[in-house]
Amino acid sequence: MEKINIVPKGFDFSPDEWKNATLNKHPLVVVPFISDICSADCIYCMMAQEREMKHYDKVSLEEHEIVLRKAYENGCRTIVITGLGEPFLDKIFFDKDNMSFPLLDIAEKIGMYTIVFSNCISITEEIANILVERKIAIIAKLSSLNKSTFEYLNGCKISFCTYTSKSGKIYEIPNYIKYLLDAGFTKLDKNATRLIADVIITKRNFNDIIDIMELANDTNMLVCLDPLVIKDNAKININEIGINYEENRRLYQEIKEKYQEYDMAMFDLSKCIIHHNGFVYDLEGNVRQCLSVPSNVGNVRVDDVGELIRKIMQQKEAATEMYDIKAKEDIFGKCPGRCYYSGIHA
Repeated sequence: MEKINIVPKGFDFSPDEWKNATLNKHPLVVVPFISDICSADCIYCMMAQEREMKHYDKVSLEEHEIVLRKAYENGCRTIVITGLGEPFLDKIFFDKDNMSFPLLDIAEKIGMYTIVFSNCISITEEIANILVERKIAIIAKLSSLNKSTFEYLNGCKISFCTYTSKSGKIYEIPNYIKYLLDAGFTKLDKNATRLIADVIITKRNFNDIIDIMELANDTNMLVCLDPLVIKDNAKININEIGINYEENRRLYQEIKEKYQEYDMAMFDLSKCIIHHNGFVYDLEGNVRQCLSVPSNVGNVRVDDVGELIRKIMQQKEAATEMYDIKAKEDIFGKCPGRCYYSGIHA
């Protein structure tokens, strides 16, 4: 049987939705920052220095709801929760005392699907079983299937366990990945999965990535495979963790040849949904071009969200055109955002 192309749930937009977004130049996803604290200290983190800054006037839950409703009116159908830190440590996303998920409740009430970027350290078997019943997909950190490498890259202790896939293959994986797999996050909805492994390519985990791909292929999990953004911790530690362009190219080609049925859009930054189809705003409500790139178009608290969307989509288009002119095509696709930061991948 031919293997289907698996896509992330929440990004599984219909052909008409993609077409309308392109024609009308509106976003499909809204990306609010929430947490500014983290339970990991990743050696490659691109948000570390910004996280250490004081954020005195963060957007409240009530303000998020207003913005999300307006974003929905302007075409957004998925909320992608991210931040400078870990969403599960912010009560706006996860209220541990009440075992509730306030921002997820709002998204579901509006009619939006939720995707959350998380290191998943806080996820227990109970939390996994609660979340699998909700309209949410998880992009989970999976730097390596080697415990010592994983802990080195992420600067924290991670509990590992043995996991046997349906094919009978045995893997060593973080406990939280097992909880999510056992809960059913990779049970397909048509061709969409709700569990995506977030893997940053470094010198330390370079030889582990094919093993991660094997695990994903064996469990209906997807892999979001990203080159370093040379900023903050990654810039400081580039000599220790960076790989060169040719090494990156060889890895990409090996994956492309071995997994021909795999959705290579997950590796192609020129198709990055957050850049091309995302409306991003930070902890104070300032609109960004993407996760790491600032903008000057305005603030969701004081400016009309519809007008902000119009302006940022124009700015994104201009950035893409400028990048096409000035930069060579990266092996992972053209990423207008990364031209802001010097490094081996730009």
